[in-house]
Amino acid sequence: MSDKISLGQRRTGHRAPAKVMFIIVEGASEKIYFERFRTPNSPVAVRIHESKDRDAEGMIRKCMHIIERSGLDTETDDVMAVFDADRNCTEDIQKAKELCSEHGIKMYISNPSFEFWLLLHFEDDSATYIKDDLRDKLSKHLGVKYVKSAGINEYIEDKDILKAIERSKKLLPDADPLRCANIRPSTCLHLLVEKLMKKRPP
Repeated sequence: MSDKISLGQRRTGHRAPAKVMFIIVEGASEKIYFERFRTPNSPVAVRIHESKDRDAEGMIRKCMHIIERSGLDTETDDVMAVFDADRNCTEDIQKAKELCSEHGIKMYISNPSFEFWLLLHFEDDSATYIKDDLRDKLSKHLGVKYVKSAGINEYIEDKDILKAIERSKKLLPDADPLRCANIRPSTCLHLLVEKLMKKRPP
């Protein structure tokens, strides 16, 4: 997979360049979900990159590499990393957070996994789950077997996203990734998704 990303709407000249919201994710589930925010006529260009590196520090270093090669500017663009807590220990997440602070990258995690964020679209639940439990719960809500977010956006409306944001805020109001790593279940994604929702054209 190439590290050179297209900045799409970005132009030079009299017209101001479009802001880019670049999101690096660890898997197909996240990529499929965030594609819903890539809308035409948006004041921001949302770009999603699926990383081959799945550990926290590796993903942040990959993100740093992409910043160097792509022309992203962390002063004007949002550069964000999304990954699961269950793949990383607290020490690894701490190292990743330090790298993010040094390089202007924002970090959002879910504990135990991204599927917990998806479940919050359908129910208010703070029970502790493993990944298989979350998939089973999602399958019941969807009426079909949940497989890596395939078709998930067909079942989610804007009102469901707003509910997920509200439910997530109750569990982790400050969206701090280190606290998220120690609170299961929880997620920081309400902060990112709320930002994406506000940037969508009316």
